[in-house]
Amino acid sequence: KYFVGLFSVAIFLYTTDPSDLMQYLASKKVSKNVLFIVFAGFNFFPILLRYARTIMNAQQLRGVGLSKNPVKAVSTLAQVFHPLVIRVTVLADILTLSASIRGFGSGKYSYLREIKLSRTDKLISALSTAFFVFMVIGLAVLNWGAL
Repeated sequence: KYFVGLFSVAIFLYTTDPSDLMQYLASKKVSKNVLFIVFAGFNFFPILLRYARTIMNAQQLRGVGLSKNPVKAVSTLAQVFHPLVIRVTVLADILTLSASIRGFGSGKYSYLREIKLSRTDKLISALSTAFFVFMVIGLAVLNWGAL
């Protein structure tokens, strides 16, 4: 169950342009603070994962590897998390500065282009929603998927 959910979210995030998602959410009257958090998350997590990979590679080059002993594994993870927390703090500071320089929260947003859903888009959205509701009802009421 979890794999299917994570896989579908990954496909959505991979195929959706963050600017289009932000514009759509703004058209649905979502708070500007929530929009900023979503947009920052889109940009923040890939950078965070890259930093974590770089730090883990550096630690492995120093001879620090993950042990099967839980006590040593926690110690090793602490060696990774310390530099990661420092980098995340610096990155959050840069993100805050960037948002204030760009005038976040200073007024009404304007967009480069307007998103219009075609009939095909609306049909696919309606069919996908209907299928999702059908499957949830099947799972909850008819006990589909039970072993």
